[in-house]
Amino acid sequence: MTNYLCAPPGQRIIPVTRGADRSFTVRRTDSTGAPLDYAAGTAVSLWVDIDRDPTEVQATVTGPSAAFTIGSAVCDLVKSSTRWRIIVARGGTEVPVLVGRFERRDG
Repeated sequence: MTNYLCAPPGQRIIPVTRGADRSFTVRRTDSTGAPLDYAAGTAVSLWVDIDRDPTEVQATVTGPSAAFTIGSAVCDLVKSSTRWRIIVARGGTEVPVLVGRFERRDG
């Protein structure tokens, strides 16, 4: 078992389809699973690593929810091996909360 100094970010997969946007919401919760609002001035961004040129997709933050829409122009460029990360920034500190990769579902 790995003995982490601090908790690593969670890992997820984002499925994408050519010619379509992908929208999803990430909800912040406390240790009991109850919704926990983001503090005022918090920015939540998804960074997509496309050909060594990271692309930022900013979330719309409302209460405990960070809503993302990745446009089809970005979705069409990613591969199943393309990595992404969600970073929460506030007061000069940036914390990774989720990381993962995309999965092509083009049919």
